[in-house]
Amino acid sequence: MKLDLRESRQFADHEQRVAFLAADAFHFLWGDDYPEPDLPEPMRPRFIKRGSNQRPGYQHLPQGAGEEELLLFCRLMRQESFGKTKPSLETPGAEEPQLLQLLALFSGALGSEVCFETIAGELLRHACNLFNAVGAVVLTLNEDGGGLRFAASYSVDPHVSRKISNLEIPTGVGITGWVIDHKQSFLCHDVTSEPLFRPGVSKELAYEINALMATPILAGDHVMGVLQFVSTQIHCFDETQIPILEMVAAIVSVFLERANLDSERKDMARVTGTAEVANSVLHNIGNILNSLMVSCSLVDSRLRQSKMPQLIRAHEVFEEHINDLADFFTNNPKGEILPRFLLKVGNQLAKDHDMLSNEIRKINEKATLMRDIIETQQTISKIGGSEIQAVVQVIDEAISLQSNFLERHKILIKRDFRTDKPVRASKAKLIHILVNLIKNAAEAMSHLPPEARALAVSLEENDEGEVLVHVRDEGIGIEPDHLAKMFTHGFTTKESGHGFGLHFCANAMEEMRGRISVHSDGPHCGTTFTLVFPPVPKRV
Repeated sequence: MKLDLRESRQFADHEQRVAFLAADAFHFLWGDDYPEPDLPEPMRPRFIKRGSNQRPGYQHLPQGAGEEELLLFCRLMRQESFGKTKPSLETPGAEEPQLLQLLALFSGALGSEVCFETIAGELLRHACNLFNAVGAVVLTLNEDGGGLRFAASYSVDPHVSRKISNLEIPTGVGITGWVIDHKQSFLCHDVTSEPLFRPGVSKELAYEINALMATPILAGDHVMGVLQFVSTQIHCFDETQIPILEMVAAIVSVFLERANLDSERKDMARVTGTAEVANSVLHNIGNILNSLMVSCSLVDSRLRQSKMPQLIRAHEVFEEHINDLADFFTNNPKGEILPRFLLKVGNQLAKDHDMLSNEIRKINEKATLMRDIIETQQTISKIGGSEIQAVVQVIDEAISLQSNFLERHKILIKRDFRTDKPVRASKAKLIHILVNLIKNAAEAMSHLPPEARALAVSLEENDEGEVLVHVRDEGIGIEPDHLAKMFTHGFTTKESGHGFGLHFCANAMEEMRGRISVHSDGPHCGTTFTLVFPPVPKRV
């Protein structure tokens, strides 16, 4: 069905507005101001005001809404939304209140910043009331395109909604596959007589399904996902509900597209952030290079002023008089002053040695810092998709990569692995996160005696099925005021730190749909960093 804006006109007075709305149950009015005086209460839902809603009964869209939003808004009130019989204004159909609630929710959510899962969940709840369904889901393609994940869901049984988020179904099979391939709605009155029906999800959840209807979520000709409603009763749904189903899918597509645009915006922000980090890296390296040049200049100047040539000349004099040293030291003027000269040169060379050793140490430290900064940036720039990873193996690899560093700092590693569940993550990012945390932990214990430098790496699963990786040190701890800043770009408690290591860790965990947290009881009480990964969806 195509809906057009057929008229755009001004009404001279209140009577003309009322007459226009009374002429047809599918006439709508649209404006930036409320009508004066107020419309009769039954007519108010068909006056759509752009901007904030302050009067009861009226509908509204955001101030920036245009014709596309208006058309979709009005479409819910068209004849197809009410079945074959046009409702009267005095005796609205039984479905009209639920449609109005859905419409109000849609209009209010357009101007909100609530996440897609929350908005979609509310939409599905209202739509289930409308269809007398017991549950509904929004399915979208996962990152690798090899399966469909449950992006949003609603069920009269809240336990089902929690469990279903941990499941995944394959693409190209069953009713969902048919809907995607044909880009058409599908109605199944009785699943026991439908060859396309796959009972994997219902069996996994121990959830009875006897009827369902599904429709594609479209953005133009592109299939974004599938919207599906289910019932425990056969013949619960009928063909007259398909237009409403498709309208709900159109509403869901608006918010799904908005979520995708928001994700793209975050990607752009991440690219901008990466550019800022790269600029910070260049700035830091520039500062270090300046310091290196100063150290090198000092070394060069001291070498130019070194007493080494005089010492070599004294050595040559010794060689010339090697066979008459007694006479040389007794009767030769050079022999008389040579011992005092050697003592003076020796003292100066000792000072030169200390100074040069100190500058060489600084050069090594600054070169190491530059290497660490460059390696960190190289790791950040690696592109790696999220795949199923064995966490135990990744942890062992990260510890192995740091083995020389840990041995040099005399760090004892304590492992406590209570689960072997895999996670979905980028291996390169996960290894870099672990290496960063291990290195920070080791440095935090540098002031402790070697026997007290214990680093605990533990792995467990919580009641929600999430996998938790804990990295615990017994080091200097963290000031309470610093805890909230630990993952902020540029913040560091180290004198020579650059402040983007933990910031990268937080961003990487978010990209992998996980999170990172830090806990410390205060200075000298140690620190624990925790990585939390959501359960890997089960393919059914």
